[in-house]
Amino acid sequence: MLRSLMLSLPLSIALLGTVHAAELTPEQQDKVAQHCADNPAQCEKIRARAEEMKAKCAADPAKCEEMKQKMQERRAELKAKCDADPVKCEEKKQQMKERRAEMQAKCDADPKACEERKAKWKERMEKRRGE
Repeated sequence: MLRSLMLSLPLSIALLGTVHAAELTPEQQDKVAQHCADNPAQCEKIRARAEEMKAKCAADPAKCEEMKQKMQERRAELKAKCDADPVKCEEKKQQMKERRAEMQAKCDADPKACEERKAKWKERMEKRRGE
């Protein structure tokens, strides 16, 4: 059960392994379980991506560790910014929430175009990471 919870966490956390399922509080475990019950398709995509990343990490552990380190540094940087200016941080979170809703509406309206955008984004990210 803990493994499935780990793979159900938000993508960035699950893929980079910065939070282990054993470290989840009961509240977090309940939240993850509820999220997956409400969004089984999304959880399945996350699980598939996590398995893909696990295979990549097994193939190149050094690169995997480098990526984990970069994400930890990025999270620390973002936390410091939020601690320094919580109001601005909340505004940014709200903007991102609105942007996600806007993008979801576009995807609902035109799934084919959405998949094309996602494929281009994935390709761009892979180039950026040097994959």
